[in-house]
Amino acid sequence: MKSNDEQHKTDQDQPWNQTFSEDRDENGHLSRVKLRKQSQNHHLITVVLAALIIIVAVVALVYGLVRQSAMGNDTKSAASSYLSDV
Repeated sequence: MKSNDEQHKTDQDQPWNQTFSEDRDENGHLSRVKLRKQSQNHHLITVVLAALIIIVAVVALVYGLVRQSAMGNDTKSAASSYLSDV
């Protein structure tokens, strides 16, 4: 029992010997730095995912418009060649 008290006392006297395995304070709350980093990471992931969704949507829209205009040009050229043959 005394060894635990001595260990706890030396940790308080020498904070440079403490480990940082847990990012919690003495009340059990996460540290503000850790919470800020988590919040920034979540914000970054959200922005990246939103950007990817927008990029995929724009690419699909452009592909659809190009394909539609190409099909429209094919039907017009086929109709004009039919009229020139008649």
